[in-house]
Amino acid sequence: MKFLVVDDERPIVMHMDALLTGWGHQVVSVCLDSELTPTDVLEQVKLQKFDVALVDNFKMPPLLGTDLPAQIKRLSPATKIIIMDVAPVSPAVAGALQREGVDFQQLLLPFERIELIFAGIFCVPRN
Repeated sequence: MKFLVVDDERPIVMHMDALLTGWGHQVVSVCLDSELTPTDVLEQVKLQKFDVALVDNFKMPPLLGTDLPAQIKRLSPATKIIIMDVAPVSPAVAGALQREGVDFQQLLLPFERIELIFAGIFCVPRN
């Protein structure tokens, strides 16, 4: 499978990249910092097909936390969206995503038992 990993914290991006690559998956990782922006993420979605997008529930102007997953889904309807965060997605965010037509799963930090989470959500096989 091909994964897109997006977060504004480099250690999380590096951890997810190493984990998924170690399982034999293709991974494109984007750390949103002073050099890369949500626009860079959307360019990657335009250029490549991703099976799964792991996206932090962040707010980075001009985008809100719901904007990036919604835009990814518009550009690539087949891409499954997983929202990563330390707390459950709030009802307001979940409602906003649903209004945008974004069906999503959630991955809570820390990533304990992540293999079981992925297996249960997407039946992601280890290669």
